[in-house]
Amino acid sequence: MVFEVKATHRQTSTGFAACEVHPDVFVDEWGRVFATAESLVEDAGTVAIQEIRPEDDDHIFVVDDYAIECAVAWIEVLSGWQTERLLEQRIQRRWATSSGTVPRIRVDVDRASPRGDRRTVAFDVRASHRLPSGGKLACELYPDVFVTQRSRGVLSRLAGMAMQQPGDIVDALPDNTQEWFRVHGLEHAASWVGTIAGFQDDFWRKHHGSRETFDRSPVGPMGPSCPPRRRLAP
Repeated sequence: MVFEVKATHRQTSTGFAACEVHPDVFVDEWGRVFATAESLVEDAGTVAIQEIRPEDDDHIFVVDDYAIECAVAWIEVLSGWQTERLLEQRIQRRWATSSGTVPRIRVDVDRASPRGDRRTVAFDVRASHRLPSGGKLACELYPDVFVTQRSRGVLSRLAGMAMQQPGDIVDALPDNTQEWFRVHGLEHAASWVGTIAGFQDDFWRKHHGSRETFDRSPVGPMGPSCPPRRRLAP
């Protein structure tokens, strides 16, 4: 787990720190994912949050891969890219989740229509890598998927050109590096995270009902010289 973020909000009832990764989509320090769009989510009113300023509360926490998968699934649903059924399938294929992780989407919402809210959220992430060309910072938010300092910058080791080049697309920073940069939401990274998570969906389905099974998950470092995912030191 190397996706470390600074909190943007706190839940008023529990005091838990949370980060808004997409309009109305949050992950908190306990790994829970929730949405607060009252027009789309039936129990959104049960999660009360309050925005915090970095100078008032500079809380930092790590977002694990499972939470990123759930957050991306919510982004896809709220953006009209997929249906509630696919979100529920992704949740069901994983271990038991905490209460409030998956609020129910209102059944009378036309999910095929993109939302009108084009607000962009911004939050700070800790850099885990640097781009060899230009030296821009990058952060591995999900295995083989990176957000960068570039505007709408998203890279993946699964991209065609990335898999053809002889070296890695990023250089790892030393574990004790404390460099941060601002990311403007995860919408542009959603497709790559969803693609790789889809490989895991297939793996899970084959282990739970299909005759075909794998000896190991097909997900992981997939480029020509990709180092294993690591945990950053404090």
